[in-house]
Amino acid sequence: MGRGSPIPTMLRRKIEEQYQKGVSQRKIAKSLKLSSSTVHNIIQRFRESGTISVRKGQGRKTILDARDLRALRRHCITYRNATVMEITTWAQEYFQETLSVNTIHRAIRRCRLKLYRSKKKPYLNMIQKRRRFLWAKANLKWTVAKWKTVLWSDESKFEVLFGKLGRHVIRTKEDKDNPSCYQRSVQKPASLMVWGCMGTCGMGSLHIWKGTINAESVPTFLESVMRRNPFAAEGCCRRGSRNALQELYNPTQAEFSKTALLHQARRDQVAQTCRAHSASSRKRHVLTPGDLKHLVVDEEHELIYCYVPKVACTNWKRVMMVLSGHGKYNDPMDILPSEAHVASNLKTLNQYSIADINHRLKNYFKFLFVREPFERLVSAYRNKFTLRYNTSFHKRYGTRIVRRYRKNATAEAQQNGSDVKFTEFAEYLADPATQREAPLNEHWQTVYTLCHPCHIHYDLVGKYETLEEDADYVLRLAGVSDSLHFPPYVKSTRTTDQMAAMFFNNISAQQQSQLYQLYKMDFLMFNYSTPSYLKDQ
Repeated sequence: MGRGSPIPTMLRRKIEEQYQKGVSQRKIAKSLKLSSSTVHNIIQRFRESGTISVRKGQGRKTILDARDLRALRRHCITYRNATVMEITTWAQEYFQETLSVNTIHRAIRRCRLKLYRSKKKPYLNMIQKRRRFLWAKANLKWTVAKWKTVLWSDESKFEVLFGKLGRHVIRTKEDKDNPSCYQRSVQKPASLMVWGCMGTCGMGSLHIWKGTINAESVPTFLESVMRRNPFAAEGCCRRGSRNALQELYNPTQAEFSKTALLHQARRDQVAQTCRAHSASSRKRHVLTPGDLKHLVVDEEHELIYCYVPKVACTNWKRVMMVLSGHGKYNDPMDILPSEAHVASNLKTLNQYSIADINHRLKNYFKFLFVREPFERLVSAYRNKFTLRYNTSFHKRYGTRIVRRYRKNATAEAQQNGSDVKFTEFAEYLADPATQREAPLNEHWQTVYTLCHPCHIHYDLVGKYETLEEDADYVLRLAGVSDSLHFPPYVKSTRTTDQMAAMFFNNISAQQQSQLYQLYKMDFLMFNYSTPSYLKDQ
């Protein structure tokens, strides 16, 4: 019988019968092949209570229930390279419990996860062969112009997109060949490395890198010298028509050409900000399929849209449902807002294989819409914390904010969380513990983090301030402007610049500065000026 296994009732009854016949405890244990302590405990219980049944409620109640374990598992998979100590710190904040490292270690094992030493990417195995085959199959129709953009390197190994830094990774036993569980590596990182950009058109230019080159700096360097949109001019045409990429980069009308210049300037602003940020930061974020859940795919028109909450995303989801619905929907306004947010109604990029993801990122028309960061933040606060029907946000975030940041909070406020003040919300966002415990909610997460514009090179960046013109331009590029129109926006309660100024005037200069630092990349990347109402500019 295994250690810790419950003693069957039949066996307990035999112990009782032999004890009543006068057999010694040692002989009972020997005959039934049990330990003396087990027999002693059962007989002792029989003496005290006159019964052999197990007392109900024995043992200490587990601190983490099934729901908590699911949250822990999601966090571990998202942050595979976190140490057990870091996970314990997060768990104490998230579950509001005093937890030891050993408790979290046992809980991780209960989640069927384990701390493994991350393996270096193999040169070639059956899984890699399969991925090569799928990639080759997806790119059978490459033209000479596409091959001119291929980068050839004399290095035997380097990772650009997948893999993470660190020796250990939390994963299941079956996830050993998951790309996010590999170590990123570069051959001879401390010595001179020579590589060349070579294609069917000949050799590329020589680029000099000053200083040590390593696993973090190689991808950054490559991205700075490679073309941003290598496949733009040679997009695959369907039924003899031009696709959205061709219309954008090679417009056939003068009107399109003027608008294309505007969007080229927006793309250049994003690229310039990314290069400056990459040069000043030592950290290198590596995308995984899990980072692509906000990218909605329309296969019929070869479109990829990154939705940003509070930037007309409901209407854009309606439009994408019409485009990819194969005739199921004709008018976006016929789709209920609640139906537009059902995840199964739209296909996102993280549902594809890695080869298919790369193919679509290279060949499909990618766009997103952005908004002045503080207007979007105030809009999210008003929608999620001032409206009575958003009880799920009140329970999940409001209660936590009230407990942490409100002095002398009433029991009702701590239980309901329905009256969160903007000052408390600002303090919650500025608190470093908020960033450590889990990613921010998508409604107030930065666009830089949601859509990864420094890793995914978007062909068009639309703005909420010019929503009607930019949306119409996207639909014209897709070739559907005659049959489909973007829903008109007539909401009278929309958050304006004056309303954002009113909310920000009620918080301290320090909180204003902390929030600006949080959303600084969005301000710089999408060319939004620093708001004039900030107290310390």
